[in-house]
Amino acid sequence: MKHKRRFLLLAMLFVLACSGCTDLAPKETIQAVSTVPVQTKAFQATVPETKNPASAEELMKIGTISGTVVDFSDSGCRITPTQYEENVAYEAAPGYETELVTIGYGEGCTFQIANVNVQTGAVTYEPAGIENIVEQVSLVVCGEYDSDSVLQGKDVFIYRSVR
Repeated sequence: MKHKRRFLLLAMLFVLACSGCTDLAPKETIQAVSTVPVQTKAFQATVPETKNPASAEELMKIGTISGTVVDFSDSGCRITPTQYEENVAYEAAPGYETELVTIGYGEGCTFQIANVNVQTGAVTYEPAGIENIVEQVSLVVCGEYDSDSVLQGKDVFIYRSVR
């Protein structure tokens, strides 16, 4: 009987400890994701000259498109674009992409890593290069579409969430 009570007490403590682990994401992170601005910039004709924005919201506003790399080469990549609906951002799951956007790296294309603090929205930048563009990397691309519907990237930001 004594062992049965100990086992029951340990089982109850285990259940209580595990139930406290269900909310692993801080509330700020959830809020930051839910306040992504609504934008549809499918075939924007011109893009203003890019400067490094101070916040994630500003970075998303200057970007012609954002999305996740599906495949890449030294001359460009293809991304599955991020779709925005009301205050929700979503993308197709890997392997289920139906709409892909081709990105070309023209002359003078710059690459930077944008480290976005998910709690404050502040962005810090570090230099990057073509070698940093790999599958499943999130990008924000500034540029213009050419006559073949290829987005000629002028500035490519590798979007990384940090705490």
